[in-house]
Amino acid sequence: MKDARVLADKRRFLAAVYIAGYAVELALKYRICLHLQFEYGFPETKAELVSELTNVNRSAEIRFSVTLPELKSHNFEGLSEISMVNIILENTVPKEWKLVNTWVPAIRYQKKRFTEKQAAIFLKAAERIIQLMQ
Repeated sequence: MKDARVLADKRRFLAAVYIAGYAVELALKYRICLHLQFEYGFPETKAELVSELTNVNRSAEIRFSVTLPELKSHNFEGLSEISMVNIILENTVPKEWKLVNTWVPAIRYQKKRFTEKQAAIFLKAAERIIQLMQ
């Protein structure tokens, strides 16, 4: 989020929102690692995922319900469900979560420009969500 703030300070509002979205995504994926008790970090391959999920401490429900494409997605709603923070976010910061949930990586290609106020609102929402996940 520090980089997003620097970009906003330099009036690069679209870039600031873009980076803030990735900060939220990384926080969600970190929570997934904690929730699923990954020992070696975020899996990059199907073999790594299978290895992590076959640990004897995993429940059968978790073991068979998470796929690598789901984990590697940029879908905040899906990532929040896997990490089990969706209920917390929906109940604690519903407006912020709804706003941040509109983010997609392709935002960098859109012609839409963010005003200073819009970027500030998005960054504040992203920061609040990340704080809740720590």
